[in-house]
Amino acid sequence: MPAAIGNANPSVHHAVRELTVGYLRAEGFDVSAKRHHARLSDALADDMLAPDVEGIPGVHLAVTSRLRHRLSGDLDAARRAADINGTSVAAVLQWRAERPIADAYVLVSLADFARLVRATPPP
Repeated sequence: MPAAIGNANPSVHHAVRELTVGYLRAEGFDVSAKRHHARLSDALADDMLAPDVEGIPGVHLAVTSRLRHRLSGDLDAARRAADINGTSVAAVLQWRAERPIADAYVLVSLADFARLVRATPPP
């Protein structure tokens, strides 16, 4: 299940996703946000398992805006989606309420951290 599912407020989640894209673009990344689904039936579209932020090669970046952090469950969900999509690195951006988006946490497993630090190209 993508990390976005379970966020209490879809509008807040959409805004956090857009803030994330804006920040990463300002940092020089060519990224885009997964389209916003206004209705639940739309959320079951073909891009359901797509990352929330697309354009970082080899990285499945899911965004969560939950106020109560569920880092383990969200990372597990991102890992499952990354595995299905054939992406080598799964990451979860955890928004921190009332903090700038630059203060958000990005969580990866130790194995994925090693891949990023080594700059192992995606398969």
